[in-house]
Amino acid sequence: MCFTVNQNRITQAGSNKVLIKLISPLGETVYVESQGAGEFANQDEGGSISRFTATKEFDYDNQDQNMCLDYMVELPLTKGTYTAEIYNKGYLAGSKEFTLK
Repeated sequence: MCFTVNQNRITQAGSNKVLIKLISPLGETVYVESQGAGEFANQDEGGSISRFTATKEFDYDNQDQNMCLDYMVELPLTKGTYTAEIYNKGYLAGSKEFTLK
């Protein structure tokens, strides 16, 4: 999965992390703790606890950054439409749907 972290002059440069939430066609978050899945305070939902699938750490330099996350799924995925959501500091920063056939 590849995405762009856009330029943001307000955010401090330095070490940063995004969370990736992969949502199955059944509406469930793909969650395998042994592959780095965990929980976070979802600020878009009043700080309620949400699950995430994986994380990506990077050095942010206040410029657009293209990055990719390779995620090897250990469990079988069903056919259908999935949603990948990217969170930064607990807030939804972007999403994309894709279909597995």
